Amino acid sequence: MRLKKSTVAFIMMLLMLPLVALAAQTKPDESPACPALVQQALTAVGTACDALDRNSACYGYDRVAAVFAREVQEEEFSQPSDRTSLVDVRAIQTAPLNTETGEWGVAVMNVLANVPNSIPGQGVVFVLLGNVTLGNGVEPADAVQPASPPLTVYTTTSARIRSGAGLNFNTVGGAPFNTPLEADARSADSGWVRIVYGDAPAWISTIVVRSDGDINSLPVIDENSRTPMQAFYFSTGLGTPECSEAPPSTLLVQGPDRLSVELTMNGVDVTIGSTIGLRTMDNNRAQLFV
Repeated sequence: MRLKKSTVAFIMMLLMLPLVALAAQTKPDESPACPALVQQALTAVGTACDALDRNSACYGYDRVAAVFAREVQEEEFSQPSDRTSLVDVRAIQTAPLNTETGEWGVAVMNVLANVPNSIPGQGVVFVLLGNVTLGNGVEPADAVQPASPPLTVYTTTSARIRSGAGLNFNTVGGAPFNTPLEADARSADSGWVRIVYGDAPAWISTIVVRSDGDINSLPVIDENSRTPMQAFYFSTGLGTPECSEAPPSTLLVQGPDRLSVELTMNGVDVTIGSTIGLRTMDNNRAQLFV
């Protein structure tokens, strides 16, 4: 599934808003090429990376370097608008702002994280701005791929829906007899399937559902499961940009609407429900801002 068509373009537009006012206030010792380059890059990325599939990365603006878990062709992921699957990406690095060469590396990723495949058009948007290095903390062999399309199941009685796969999780709602639900994963014992309830992931017992398909064909997901790039390592450049109009090197992470997502950043498990910015400081410290 893809992001809503306007999602990436909207993020780029928000980033450009401060530049409109600042562009006319360029300091005497700053080149007017700087705000022009930043605006040009953000506009180009909004077009090049829009409607990005989930579990995908987009080469937004020069220069972006990438390391893969497989051999790649010379022309693969080598120029703006190129896209690739996150499963095979080991690391992505975007270049710092350089007005002399016209470079300001920008890359965009659409990360599935723990968002069910049955929620259309939703994903976690990562935007790498400037001098950012991002490493995939999920090995390709370990990456979980929820069922796409999901499997339709029907309740065989009035059924309870829980927040997790087990009777030790609280009840979040219910479904009357013969309610169709979309399942994209199952528990290891096949006793539960993951569905969507109230725009959020939830679980229902397989004892109270039926399906024309094979529930056992669904992939297994548990608390240790990770989709591609759901766990990652990042660092950003410590210097300041060569002009005040450019934002500092930052990793932006935007969660989907009305849904909390679980990520592992530099070995720390976090839950986000909005847009955050990430930068690394000296002494291996990380700064998070909203």
